[in-house]
Amino acid sequence: MNTHELDGLVPAQVSPDDWHNLVLGHDRYGQPAGINLRHGAHSRIVGSLKTIALQRLAISALSRGNEVVWIDTQSAEVGRLRPWLKEVATTPAEAGRSLIWLLREVGRRQDLMTLWNVSCWRDLPRSMNLSPITVLVDNFNQLIQRGRSLEEALTSPRRSVKRRNAFAQFSASYHLQRLMSETESTGIHLVVADDAASALQVPPSILSHISTQVLAPRPTDASGHLIGALFPGAEAEVVKAICDLGEARGVMLIGTRKGVSAVRLSASLSAEAPVILSEIGVPKHSNRST
Repeated sequence: MNTHELDGLVPAQVSPDDWHNLVLGHDRYGQPAGINLRHGAHSRIVGSLKTIALQRLAISALSRGNEVVWIDTQSAEVGRLRPWLKEVATTPAEAGRSLIWLLREVGRRQDLMTLWNVSCWRDLPRSMNLSPITVLVDNFNQLIQRGRSLEEALTSPRRSVKRRNAFAQFSASYHLQRLMSETESTGIHLVVADDAASALQVPPSILSHISTQVLAPRPTDASGHLIGALFPGAEAEVVKAICDLGEARGVMLIGTRKGVSAVRLSASLSAEAPVILSEIGVPKHSNRST
């Protein structure tokens, strides 16, 4: 057994057939648990531990044959994962280019699905070598909020840095929201992340595309107001899920249409990522953004 399997958090070798299980930690039975992409195209992580959770998801996705794109125009804390990521976007301009490429890939996959008369990317011939793409967007609300209005771009001096940045913000925001609404059944999944304060400002029109909500808090984040906003009407389920796991420390709450469950977050594994990913055979990318 590979020493980095970590009780099932990372498989002994790349496992494309398990593409949909993005493991975050262990459930109350000690089994690997996290986000199941079969439950829907997009997920959201909220809380102070969001970036650690994203790093954990990146390793999990890569170890299961997914290609991974990381978008964060604030800090891009990808650590030592960068060589394995297909794209890393750290500015609004880079984010816009990555999102345009992703939308083109969505269109290409939709055309192939129409040509082969299938309703899902998984039903296309394996010879096409299509891989699922997991798009991790940290500080999501800041990106979409800052790009909402063209006013700043249109009123800024022509050829100014401020004007270019404003247009780049608008482009990234526009294409990100398009991507959220157009990826159904194409194998392209977004996981967006925000801190607790920003998460409460995301418009309902965007939340309608989210199928899985994850609360990854430090104890001070887990207010009743936030729990009620993320898991409306499921407060009793939340209490039971935490009690089933035994204690609140290091616990994440995962909500889907099927209910709420609790998972104990594993370490980010970011420092060990090069050894883990190399040992199980995940290929490196010559990613475009540096």
